[in-house]
Amino acid sequence: CSSSSSASSSSSTSSLSVSTENRFQTFESMDSLFKGATSLEAKLDIIMATLVESRDENRKHQEEIKQLISKVNSLEHENKVIKKELRAVKESANRYELSARCLSVRILGLQVSQEEASSVNTSDRNKIAVKNVFNRFLKPIFNAAKTKGLISSVPQINTAIAEGFRLNSNSKDRSGNPYPPPLLIKLTDMSYRKAIFICKRDALAPLAADGAIPIIVEDLTTATLNKMKELRNDDRVDKVWSTEGLIRYTLASDKEKVRKFPGAFTPLSEAIK
Repeated sequence: CSSSSSASSSSSTSSLSVSTENRFQTFESMDSLFKGATSLEAKLDIIMATLVESRDENRKHQEEIKQLISKVNSLEHENKVIKKELRAVKESANRYELSARCLSVRILGLQVSQEEASSVNTSDRNKIAVKNVFNRFLKPIFNAAKTKGLISSVPQINTAIAEGFRLNSNSKDRSGNPYPPPLLIKLTDMSYRKAIFICKRDALAPLAADGAIPIIVEDLTTATLNKMKELRNDDRVDKVWSTEGLIRYTLASDKEKVRKFPGAFTPLSEAIK
């Protein structure tokens, strides 16, 4: 009997482990709930009615939750579709911009000559830079292209180049010295552009002994350049370059296989797995 009394006491203590303040609030709430009900049956009816009301309210909330989940899923799907369509639009715009640059090349590392630097007029400085790059570098390339049969004759400067100008640039080397501003050259014919990229390495190699030779690259969009930079910073990637505005790369694990990158706005996780 003593043992039973002790267990009962322990159970009571466990069930009443709420604060006195909370217990009094509960009693007060119950008194308010049972107000006007004198019999046990009346109080049970009130309790049952309260439980039914709580059940109905719970079902209502569950239905609302289901509707919200369905709405969230629908919005997530819509968001994915919009992102996919937006990427397609951005890729299309990037390709269009690249096609508009199909006759342009950039000359990097072309030192500013004394004649160019001393000229006051911007237009004159650009003309001097274009003439300099044509006579020293492009003409030997065109000679090599003619020898290979890529072009029928070596063009004159006004025949090959529609316009050319220096681009604004704040790029600096590791010592903080500014690089020469890039020179943008717009050619008159696609055959001249193709000849430049096919013959530039062999044609310019003999000139390296006379000093630094410029780097001739495609005139790419910012989006394409940013994606190429992202690829170069990835440890899985070995080499990155572009051909006709399209990104090419090889992997460190397979340096022989040349891969095409889908687009400038494609995440690396989709292309490299």
